[in-house]
Amino acid sequence: MLNPIFTAPYIRDLNPVFYGVAYQLRDILRAKVGSRKESVNLLQPLTQVALELIGQAGLGHDFGSLQGRSDGYVKASKDF
Repeated sequence: MLNPIFTAPYIRDLNPVFYGVAYQLRDILRAKVGSRKESVNLLQPLTQVALELIGQAGLGHDFGSLQGRSDGYVKASKDF
């Protein structure tokens, strides 16, 4: 049933979505790291990336979690 979704052409068409989210992550990490020498916790940004990729690529919905927007689903996933 899900097999037709995961064809090479379909995944290739998702490249702009993946690149867009990856560039947002890059900007967030640059801002967090700056010139600091200590470690940076990646759990929250990578969780937000996963949510955005599933939302945008799978559901066609931008949750805005990387921009700091918080809809009901984002809030519920943080509280979980």
